Amino acid sequence: MERIELSYPASETLPNKALSGVVGSGDMEVLFGA
Repeated sequence: MERIELSYPASETLPNKALSGVVGSGDMEVLFGA
C-alpha cells in the first residue's frame, strides 16, 4: 500500500464544515473533512 501525504495551507477559513471527495483509478477513494 502506498501512502501519500499532501499539505495545502489555507489562507481563508470556511464558515461551515466542508467535505471533498476524490476517486482515483477505481481502487482508491479518499474523503477529506474540514
